[in-house]
Order: sequence, then C-alpha cells, then structure tokens
Amino acid sequence: MTADKIFNNYILNGFIKTNAYKLIKQIKSFNKYKKRNMRICLNPDKKSLLHVMVIRFFKNKKKNELHYHSNKCEFYYVLKGSLKLKIKDKAKLTATILKKGSMLYMDKKTIHSVTPHSNEVIFIEIRPGPFIKNDSIIYKRQN
Repeated sequence: MTADKIFNNYILNGFIKTNAYKLIKQIKSFNKYKKRNMRICLNPDKKSLLHVMVIRFFKNKKKNELHYHSNKCEFYYVLKGSLKLKIKDKAKLTATILKKGSMLYMDKKTIHSVTPHSNEVIFIEIRPGPFIKNDSIIYKRQN
C-alpha cells in the first residue's frame, strides 16, 4: 500500500475515518520505507487552516536544529516510542522526554528542537495552517 492510498483511506469529505493504532500498524507495514522518516498529512491540502500530521522518526538520522516559528504554535502527542524536545527558555536549554501517551503544547516563538529518544517514535503534530515553506527560523546563538 502506498502513502497516497493511506492518505485516501483516511480522508473522506474532510473527516478522519480511522483510529491511531490502525494508522500506526499501516505506517509500520511500509517495508520500502522501513528505516526512513515519514510524515503523513491528514489535512486535505496545504491551504487547510489546521494541519494534523502523523510523523515517524528514527534515531541516528539528521538532527533537528534549534528553531522557532514566529506565527505558529505546535501540539505533540506521542503514539509510540519517545520523543526528545529541547526547549530554550531565556538562557537555559532544557531537555524534555515525551513518552507514549504524553502530549505537549508549545506557543509560537518557543525555541526548540525535536529528535527521537527511542529508536523509533511515532507522534501526532498539530499546528495552524496554511502550509508555508521554510517557516522554521533557525536559532543562532548570540555570543
């Protein structure tokens, strides 16, 4: 089954028609993409005002740099594995581990990075739309 077929199976007239555990099972069944990071957007298109993504990340892939979004908040919910978030608050950088069933809301302009803490993590990310390419602003440390 291709990612396009999964997308089409889950979106019908703007309503999601499955449960998270069925989706995880199908995401994991992609032999072709077994150790490849992937993102499935459940929102109908890039212009949607709300973006809901199911994301599968693996450890040992390129690290996510500290960044922020000037106009968008984010919400994370971990379905499988654990996710490491580094969050900068004033001069302090704090690491937080989100385990299965954990969730986190992050306001706009929060400097952060997201990486897998377990070998594999599957999580839901929800954020406002529409999609804007390169809306992440890389944080450059001031010395």
